[in-house]
Amino acid sequence: MDAIEGLTSQQPILRSGAFHQALRLSWKPMAGAPGTAQLLEGSRDVLRYVLEGTITGAIPLGPGLVLLSLLVEAEDSDQAHPLLDPVRARLPEILDRIESQPATDEELVAAAFLLSHFREESDYVMGRLVSSFQRDHPTVDDLVAVFNLWEHHPGRAHFFSTYLGSEACARVGPDQLRLCQGALACPVCHGELHFGEDEIRCDDCDQSFGWLNGIPSLVVPEFAPADEFPAGLVELYETKSRPRFVRSMAGDWHGAIDRSREASYIDRFLVPVNGAVADLACGTGLWSQLVVNAVGPSRVVAMDFSLAMLEVCQRTYPRLIHLHGDAGRLPFGSSVLGGANCWDALQALPDPEAALAEVARCLRPGAPFTCFTFREAPEPYGYFQHRLRGTPRTLFSEAWVLESASKAGLEVVDISGAEYALFFTLRRPDESS
Repeated sequence: MDAIEGLTSQQPILRSGAFHQALRLSWKPMAGAPGTAQLLEGSRDVLRYVLEGTITGAIPLGPGLVLLSLLVEAEDSDQAHPLLDPVRARLPEILDRIESQPATDEELVAAAFLLSHFREESDYVMGRLVSSFQRDHPTVDDLVAVFNLWEHHPGRAHFFSTYLGSEACARVGPDQLRLCQGALACPVCHGELHFGEDEIRCDDCDQSFGWLNGIPSLVVPEFAPADEFPAGLVELYETKSRPRFVRSMAGDWHGAIDRSREASYIDRFLVPVNGAVADLACGTGLWSQLVVNAVGPSRVVAMDFSLAMLEVCQRTYPRLIHLHGDAGRLPFGSSVLGGANCWDALQALPDPEAALAEVARCLRPGAPFTCFTFREAPEPYGYFQHRLRGTPRTLFSEAWVLESASKAGLEVVDISGAEYALFFTLRRPDESS
């Protein structure tokens, strides 16, 4: 059971890895019978551990309930659904746990998926749930549909139960630990990282890193610039400072640069190959959402050097992998990223050319890098661009993009943008073409 004890970890990434490890130890799709699953030898031990941990609160409710659901609907060679009765015997305790605190949407969907397997207890289940959840909640409606339809329309009931299962599975998400192990690397030597409960250590150079509120902090203190963004200004930045900054820096006094235009650019050019997609200098995540819309949430790594910004992003978009890192020494392996994005931030980096070289190192062949930054305006307007100072910033030109891309070994896909807004996409050449 040591392999799945991470289900009780304080680190969400380790919990994610433990969830998928528990599933691999106990459950697998049945060969030759798509849509059915069979139990493995370790299934009863996993069930006991997960059942007890979910009831006591040691295991988070959402992942625990999804694991239980997959186990109770699986079969073995001797009996269909042999784990259904052991869970049925603890159903009152499971409902106590569900009702013990306000459920998130993730937890409610996971609860409905599990409870949909207990049709014979439908009156008892619904009597308990009505006091805890809004009766008109769509998830509760789906559970009611399962119970009401099963006797006369089992096919439709199965549809609603399966829908609940697919949503619950999507909310639990993919194996974040496996993605981190495949993409993240030591920022000092690019060596392989070992992710432990209390520290993250490089196997090659023995450099040690930590966790900050569940976020891997892969910053080497002696190489990192100071974090100059005060936590108290985060909300002000997103609601007031950022829109005015973009308008002023881009000379966009006629409203050409808005969220829809930014989204359209990312949708068009951030078309990744296989691998994680890094959103560099993600800030509070408002523009990470555009990356998620383009590529999906399952492989986005949102990275920023400002912990104040990153913690807001973590609260707003908890399903993403969040990473404390330095763009000048990227904590990714070489040729591992399926794509990367740096939105309204390149101008604030201490060494943009070094950051671009680091991006080039990390991209897989054929992988794109999308960027939004600003051209340097002629005087007298350029005077005001530089006067908007909080930290030193660099302004760019098409010539700089072309030269820096060439030095980094990247090809230019697009350079565009109205007035002084500079949008560009680079790509690591596909060596097979």
